[in-house]
Amino acid sequence: MASDKVWTVEDAGVLLKRMGVYGAEDSLAGEEIGDGNLNYVFRLSGKESGRSVIIKKAVPFLRVVGDSWPLTEERASIEAQALEFQARVAPEHVPALYAYSPDDHAIVMEDLSRLKVMRGVLNEGRQFPKFAGHVAHFLAQTLFWSSDRSGHIEDKKRRAAEMTNPELCRITEALIFTDPFYNAQTNRIEGYLGEAVEALWRDSHVLERVFFLKDRFMTAGQALVHGDLHTGSIMVGAEETRVIDPEFAFYGPMGFDIGLLLANLFLNMLGHAARKTSKAHIEYLRRTAQTVWVQFAGEFAALWRETSYDGIFHTSEIERTYLRGVLRDARGYAGCEMIRRTIGLAQVSDLTLIEPEGSRRNAQEAALGAGRDLIKGYETNEDIDSVLAVVDRWMTDIERW
Repeated sequence: MASDKVWTVEDAGVLLKRMGVYGAEDSLAGEEIGDGNLNYVFRLSGKESGRSVIIKKAVPFLRVVGDSWPLTEERASIEAQALEFQARVAPEHVPALYAYSPDDHAIVMEDLSRLKVMRGVLNEGRQFPKFAGHVAHFLAQTLFWSSDRSGHIEDKKRRAAEMTNPELCRITEALIFTDPFYNAQTNRIEGYLGEAVEALWRDSHVLERVFFLKDRFMTAGQALVHGDLHTGSIMVGAEETRVIDPEFAFYGPMGFDIGLLLANLFLNMLGHAARKTSKAHIEYLRRTAQTVWVQFAGEFAALWRETSYDGIFHTSEIERTYLRGVLRDARGYAGCEMIRRTIGLAQVSDLTLIEPEGSRRNAQEAALGAGRDLIKGYETNEDIDSVLAVVDRWMTDIERW
C-alpha cells in the first residue's frame, strides 16, 4: 500500500489486524478523528473483542499544505520514543502505547474518548481544578529526568542523538519564529489587523529578540520537550489529564513547552474577555497559568535536590538563577506563540470563533500586543507575576474597548 495514498478507516483496520492488535475474526468499525494537519488518525473498535484503540499513520508530507511540503514518515518513530519515555516518568499523564510499526510508520495507542480536548472545553467555559497540578507534574518529570540535572548524562546524549527531529523542527522554526514576522504566504491576516501587523514587522527590538529565541530553540538541547504543547494537545476530565501527540519532540530549551502552554491559556483568557463572559472563568485561567509555573518550579527543584548530581555547584542561588532562565525563555516563547496563533498558518478557535467581528478584532489586537510585550521584556523577566502583568494590561484594554 503506497504511503502517499488517501487513507480510509478500512485501510486502518487492515493494518491493525496485520499488526496483531485485532484478530482476523473481529468486525471493525471506526472513524477518522484527526485534524488533518499532519497525519491520519482513526478510532476503531472491534465488535467481538470490545476493544477500542487509536491508530496514527504518518504520511510523507504536511497534510494541511499538501505534497509541496514533504515530511519524513520517521516522525512516527520520534513520537513512539517520546511516548515510551514519558510513560516511564509520568505514566498517568500520557496515553498507553500499545504497538508501533516502523515499516508502516503507524502508532497504536489508548483510546481517550472518555476525555475532552482541552481547547474546546475551555472555550465553553469549563474548569478543571486538577489540571494545573497534573500538567505541572508532567512537565517537571519529563523535563527533569531527560535533562543533565538528573545525572543521567549518557542516557540523555544517546536519546538526544536518536531523537533528532530536523523536519518537524523546521516547521516550528518557520511557523513560530519566522513567518509571522514578515509577509509570508503562510500567514492568515485579517484586513483590520494590517496596521498592527505592519508595526510589529517594523519593530527592530522584537525582531532582534525573536532571532535569539529562535537561535536558542535551535541550539539549547536542555531536555526532551514535547515540542507542540498547547491546549489542543491535552485531553482532560475531572480527574485526569493526558498529554498527546509528541511528534514534534526533540531536545530543546525547557521553557519552550512551558511557554507554548502559557500562551494558549492566555489566548483563551483574551477570548473570554472579548466575549464579555464570566470573569470567574478568566480568573480561573489566570490562576491556572500561575499554578502551572509555581508547581513545576517547585517539583523540578525538589527533584534536583534529591539527586544532588551537581554537587558543590547546586546552591540555592544557582537553582533560582537556573529556573529564572527557564521562565525567561518561557515568556519569550509564549509571546511568539501568541503572535503565531493570531496571524500565522495554524490559528486557534479561542480567537477565530469570536463573534461579532468587533469583539474578535479586540481579542486579536490584544493577542498581538501581549505577544509583542512578552517578547520585548523576556530577557529581564524575574517571576511569573511579571508575565501575568503583561496579559493583565491587555485584558484591561479589552474591557475598555
